[in-house]
Amino acid sequence: MAIPRAACALVQELPMSKSQEKSVARLAEAKGYRVEKVGKGPHHGRVCLVAGGARVASGIPGAEFSFTLEEAEHWLAKHGKATQ
Repeated sequence: MAIPRAACALVQELPMSKSQEKSVARLAEAKGYRVEKVGKGPHHGRVCLVAGGARVASGIPGAEFSFTLEEAEHWLAKHGKATQ
């Protein structure tokens, strides 16, 4: 049984470096978000953005609420501060 290519892409992501994590966490905190690691199964190495106790929808097909660090950084750059 072959593994779908899209599933392979999630598993083969590069691991996060501590400096990347800190950079995205600082950017998120400045905009009122918190970064949580997801880290299990096919989402290993992905993060969620949390605002007001709720996860933020990523808008990425196949990953409803999770981002890679690069995707999170790009999403944060496009969106404003979290609403309280």
